[in-house]
Amino acid sequence: MNKNFVMATIAGGITLWVLGFVIYGVLLADFFANDAINPEPIMWAVTLGQLLSAAFLTIILGWKGVANAKEGFQAGAIIGAVMGLAFGLMMYGTMVGMHTMATLLGDTVVSLVVYGVGGAVIAMVLNRGAAEA
Repeated sequence: MNKNFVMATIAGGITLWVLGFVIYGVLLADFFANDAINPEPIMWAVTLGQLLSAAFLTIILGWKGVANAKEGFQAGAIIGAVMGLAFGLMMYGTMVGMHTMATLLGDTVVSLVVYGVGGAVIAMVLNRGAAEA
C-alpha cells in the first residue's frame, strides 16, 4: 500500500459516495423508495462500504494496469454491473428489501454508472501519481 493507492481509494470513495447519494438519494429516490432504500441510512456503514468498494476497485485497476480514465471507466463499469447484479440477485432471493426485478435491474444499471465513474477517477489518480514518480 502506497500513497497512490491511498489517494486513489479516497478519491474513488468520495466519488462513489457522492454519486450514490445523488443517484439513489435524489434522482431515483422515488423509484427505489418502496423496494431497496432504507429511509434512514446508517451513514457510517455507507461511508465505510464505499471506501472498501473504492479500495477493491483500486486494487483491481492497479492489477489491470489501467492507463487512463476511459479504461478505468470501462473496467469499473464491468465490475460494477457484475457486482451489482450478483449482490442484487442474492438480495432478491434472500431478503425482503428487493421486491421487483425492475429494482434489481435498475440497481445494476446504477452500479454500472457509479462504478464506471469511480473507476475513471481512480485511474486518473493512479496514473497521475505514476507520472509524478
